Amino acid sequence: MKETRHMESRAFARRCKCVFMAMLMIIMTFAFMSVTPLKANAVTGYALYILGKQVTGDNAADIMGDGNFSYNDEKKTLTIRGDLECSKPPIVPVIKNDGIEDLTIYVEKDITLTQKTSAPCILLEKYTTITGPGVLNAVGGIRTISVSEKLVIWETTVNAVNSDTDHAASAISGSDLQNMAGEGYSSLIVLNSNVTAKNEKNKQLSAIAGFRKELYISGCETLDGSKTERTVLKRGVTELVDPDGETVQNIIIRRVYNLDITGVRVNDENKADILGDGVFSYNEKTNTLTINGNFQTDSDDPVIFNRIADLTVT
Repeated sequence: MKETRHMESRAFARRCKCVFMAMLMIIMTFAFMSVTPLKANAVTGYALYILGKQVTGDNAADIMGDGNFSYNDEKKTLTIRGDLECSKPPIVPVIKNDGIEDLTIYVEKDITLTQKTSAPCILLEKYTTITGPGVLNAVGGIRTISVSEKLVIWETTVNAVNSDTDHAASAISGSDLQNMAGEGYSSLIVLNSNVTAKNEKNKQLSAIAGFRKELYISGCETLDGSKTERTVLKRGVTELVDPDGETVQNIIIRRVYNLDITGVRVNDENKADILGDGVFSYNEKTNTLTINGNFQTDSDDPVIFNRIADLTVT
């Protein structure tokens, strides 16, 4: 009798052990199934696209696999070092900021972005700053550089060329639209930079147009690049226009310094030889005006007219 009860107890223990192991296996299976998707979904995606390819935590260090594009989310900075072209479908911008507020596009080297389809070459849906030591050349697209909110071009060089025939085509264009809350007008701010904007075919808009909210230029002068004589531009309602209020298809914005030599304003083009005679040169990095020889003039303007703080004359 005792032996029978002992055998029943052992059988019961084995059944309990089997049930326990089965339950443990089920729990581990569900645990594994729940963890696996979390690992798959752990990759962070950013609202930034290069030729339609989304920037993610996995590819941010080398977005296109060519060493030319990288993104640092902590600094909100897209660094570009090489050329890129969109010449076939899908029709997407070469660079699109779809939702990163206060993005910086840092141009490390001279590069060219080309759009041969109807999409914008650079589409900026959020506040973006372009800066860096390199020259950014943007070519093509219905709007070469399209700005929805605000673009700041700061201490850099940007060249934008548009060859589209659409009535809305423009080299640097804002969105001249408001939403129901009265928001949505675009802004362009150019600070201490060199910018060229050219509409090769569309003559209905100025090469810089659509900036109803703000169009502010500082440390630069704006000129009509199609005129042989120096023609300073002014701000219209939403665009840069000539003194008669007419559209301008070739706009030059060049950095200038508050220093004149016999009435000639020093700028980035002439600073190495201001008057073209080898006598006067200016170095903005050391804030130094160098005079290398004698000079005589009949001009009524001062030989040197300076408004730069702490200028050194050597």
